[in-house]
Amino acid sequence: MVEIIPKELPKIPKWINILFYVLAFLLVASITTFFILRSSVNRSVEELASLNSQLEEKNLPEVTDLENEIIGYKTLFQDFEIILGEHKENTRSFAFLEKIVHSSVWFSSLSLAPAEEKVVLSGVARNFNSLGQQLLVLKDREELNDFKLVAASINSKAQIDFELHLYFNPGYLNAKN
Repeated sequence: MVEIIPKELPKIPKWINILFYVLAFLLVASITTFFILRSSVNRSVEELASLNSQLEEKNLPEVTDLENEIIGYKTLFQDFEIILGEHKENTRSFAFLEKIVHSSVWFSSLSLAPAEEKVVLSGVARNFNSLGQQLLVLKDREELNDFKLVAASINSKAQIDFELHLYFNPGYLNAKN
């Protein structure tokens, strides 16, 4: 049935408008930065080509010094490339936690020791039953070699504060994604 009396549209909360403008600004800023950096890289490449052609034309002491400096930077970039290639992303622990966290348990801190394949978690559970269910979930996980509930105590809000150590199977945390 067609309504004759128009109804007032619901108003959008102010925080959504503010968030929209902040995100729009960030988008424009990132696009602008991209083009500025791209232009800078293109200028640097052109300057490098120009310097290389000048090096070929003249072999002056200043040119030799400049060439040695450029070779030094090139070596630094190559070293950085090697280091970056060897970098291991330790985000597998976060993906693991996303899968297994009980709805009544939350973690307040995380300490990652990838060399030891160990994650230390501090958290809060609604009650001992929730903490027990969380431990049962951990018990059935193939990714874990072992886990230990190191401490558990009741806090002032009648919730359970705990510390949990997770020991992953060798190579799990250090594997490249």
